[in-house]
Amino acid sequence: MRSSVRHILLAKRKVDPFLKDVVLFVKGGADGSTDFVDSSQYNHAITRIGTTIVNSSSERLFGANTIYSSANTPGGRLSIIPNPVFDIGTKDFTLEYWYKRPSFVYLNGYFQAFTFDGIDFPLTILDGDGNLTNNCPSFSWGTSSSWYGDSFRATPAPPTLNVWHHVAFCRKNGVIRAFFDGMRASAQIADSNNIGASGTLTLLGSSGTYYGSMSGYLSNFRFTMAGRYETDFDPYNNTFMI
Repeated sequence: MRSSVRHILLAKRKVDPFLKDVVLFVKGGADGSTDFVDSSQYNHAITRIGTTIVNSSSERLFGANTIYSSANTPGGRLSIIPNPVFDIGTKDFTLEYWYKRPSFVYLNGYFQAFTFDGIDFPLTILDGDGNLTNNCPSFSWGTSSSWYGDSFRATPAPPTLNVWHHVAFCRKNGVIRAFFDGMRASAQIADSNNIGASGTLTLLGSSGTYYGSMSGYLSNFRFTMAGRYETDFDPYNNTFMI
């Protein structure tokens, strides 16, 4: 009888259909710890730069601790060395995360990847677009010679403060789409271009002195080398993040 119940439970358990395509998955660690772990199959080493980013139990998501950045500090960040598994090229991909902001500031970076060949970044998610002031999660991407997108917003209005939000930017079947709390943004762009090779991958900030680290909480940052979403979805039950 116990064996039968166990098999029924296993049958009902959701398995991420894109698990083998996940190249980075960063959650929260032990409270107060400055050790950050990649839960993907690659187990990338993550280095903290600066002193403002820690793991925290003061805000929990899916029952787990989250990552807290206490200040908008230029140069503060989590850094991962270059790796070919991050090179998108013409492949589909999904970049997504959960975050919670206590307040708005001038400009915050959530994710930046820098190239080997000198371009600022082949893809980036910033809390602000070309105007640098709207506090909306925005996505830009390009190659070593040109940008294919700029100021591509997940939401047209600043998100509600002190509330957890899910953000996703996804290329699937040659179309780049943005999602906010599972709702697809009205804007979408046909794009199958070759996105330049990645350099150092950065979370929660940048290596420069101009862009600051995010002030607030981040959890379940996941980089999947596949297109997960095309239409609206339930971010709590259909993202396979538990």
